[in-house]
Amino acid sequence: TNNIWRNYSDLYALTERLLQTATPIPKETNTGVQRAIAYMAEHYQKPITIQNLANIANMSESNFYAVFKKHKGISPIAFLNSYRLSMAADKLIETAFTIHEISSSVGIHDSLYFSKLFKKTYGIAPKEYRQTFRHS
Repeated sequence: TNNIWRNYSDLYALTERLLQTATPIPKETNTGVQRAIAYMAEHYQKPITIQNLANIANMSESNFYAVFKKHKGISPIAFLNSYRLSMAADKLIETAFTIHEISSSVGIHDSLYFSKLFKKTYGIAPKEYRQTFRHS
């Protein structure tokens, strides 16, 4: 019985040593999700649907939605809207385009919806954002 306990002890020591020296493997984003994100970044000005993105990722719509949300922590449409709003925020500061022109240029063609979404995200209306950060 001493040999058994010694073997267990050696095994635990070896396991502990391996765990101490092991390097975690970074979790990679699904390549289908990466392709969909690249597509969103390139085509954010155009209408994009879950079906478009799922096709690009070579997945069913429901599977794509679940995988995307698992990897990014938000839905694909929320991610797309966030990207669009960040592009709009830059344009608000850097250009003299109207709010409507900016919202349309980032793929959100209803300027009222754009303003509500912008205020919900940034805590300030697009016009106020422009006034605050353009003169900073």
